[in-house]
Amino acid sequence: MGLFTSFQLKSRDRETRRRAALSLGVRGKRSAIASLEPLLADPEWPVRQAAVEALGLIGNAAAVPPLIDAVRSADQIRDQSGAEAVRASAIEAFGRIGAPGLPGLLLALRDRDAKLRETAIGALGAIGGPDAIPALAAT
Repeated sequence: MGLFTSFQLKSRDRETRRRAALSLGVRGKRSAIASLEPLLADPEWPVRQAAVEALGLIGNAAAVPPLIDAVRSADQIRDQSGAEAVRASAIEAFGRIGAPGLPGLLLALRDRDAKLRETAIGALGAIGGPDAIPALAAT
């Protein structure tokens, strides 16, 4: 990550932070995950959504725990449609990560948070495959 992008991630301007997050979404760029994690708790939901999308674009299983945390914290977003947008983006992100993210999603199916379980079910449906079928059937 460049110095300019690191300043953009801390900008006071929501749109600048959002664009900076999206710019980090490069397939296989695992080093960007740590830079995106703080944005998952951003007070502005479009910034959170951009960070979730970028994590999905990175496509690494290491992004699954931060994505699960993002779904859990989505209820803190005051705008209900924003919370739903973050969760929907998480489903797409899990789908992009694919099979490497299955262990984290299988754990999420047993979580107490109903919204996280719903998101995990959607993500497992998006991923598909023989490993997801028993978990979906049991749920």
